[in-house]
Amino acid sequence: TGAELSLVEFCRQLTAIDSSISHGTREIADFIVEQTKSWGLHSEIYTESVNGIVNANIVVRPNHFHAEQPGVLLVSRLDTLDPGDYG
Repeated sequence: TGAELSLVEFCRQLTAIDSSISHGTREIADFIVEQTKSWGLHSEIYTESVNGIVNANIVVRPNHFHAEQPGVLLVSRLDTLDPGDYG
């Protein structure tokens, strides 16, 4: 999107992305990185492919981060459980 989103719109778009285990998390990671960059943050994606499914992890830092500075690490899962049989 690249544009500034309200929190509600950000969450709406975030939950619309299929991040189920069988789909992988690359698409949701790309969306989050695009948004965090529009907020002036530095974002990096680290990917791994298992059985053809691409999963990603993201590291987000302030643009002027230095490794010797104290920081806070927030950890969250990007994937969601597969919903099972819709029937």
